[in-house]
Amino acid sequence: HLGQEDLATSEFEAIASHGLRLGVSTHSYFEMGLANAIKPSYVAIGPVFATQTKEMSMAPLGIERFRAWRKFWNCPVVAIGGVTLEKADSILEAGADSIAVISDVKGERVDERVERWIETFALSNQRRCPPSD
Repeated sequence: HLGQEDLATSEFEAIASHGLRLGVSTHSYFEMGLANAIKPSYVAIGPVFATQTKEMSMAPLGIERFRAWRKFWNCPVVAIGGVTLEKADSILEAGADSIAVISDVKGERVDERVERWIETFALSNQRRCPPSD
């Protein structure tokens, strides 16, 4: 996974020749254009919500702008930035294929929190892909 600041010095041919998947973070329309030129395996869009783990120079997108930006991509999209378990359903419904979290799985009882994340994704997958009869 590369941030925008890493794109200028990356060797994309070497990455592709080794069969590696490449993800790129995007925080604006301009950055989405740069990422699109690279044809990444997946795109991370955010920050969706305010985050404490990284200094951000832009305001959070929110759910509706995330939903709008999601429509630009034919590859998997990862929601980044301030996503908590309590916000997960809304961001998955807005089109996130995955969610990257840091702060939400810190502290005491990490194993319990991670288990709840696994359950959330399992339920989301059941709603998206119900079993066929």
